[in-house]
This record gives sequence, C-alpha cells and structure tokens, in this order.
Amino acid sequence: MSDPVQVVELSDEELDIVLRWAERATRGVCPGRERYLSEAEARLLARLESLHCAEPDPKTR
Repeated sequence: MSDPVQVVELSDEELDIVLRWAERATRGVCPGRERYLSEAEARLLARLESLHCAEPDPKTR
C-alpha cells in the first residue's frame, strides 16, 4: 500500500524556492545540503520535513 498524499499550499515565494530547488536538483544539488540557505528556504525546508516526518492521521487510514 502506498503512502497517502499530502496537499500543501505554497505561497508564491515558497513556490519560487521549490522551483529553484528542482532546477538545482537536476545538477545534483539537494536542498539542505548547501552551505547557505536563505531564511525563507530554511523555513520551507523545516516545514516540509515536519510534514514528511509527521505521524499519519489515523482517521485517514
């Protein structure tokens, strides 16, 4: 059984960050592995990591 999909609303700034990360990933650079993250990038990365690591909602199983 596959993991449930989570829908996350992104602000325009967050969407721009995700698109930059996707472009960098094509060159083999992963978010969070860079030496410097802007404050907005660090906030978004922490937010997405917390969603990924959160326990699934038992009501949705």
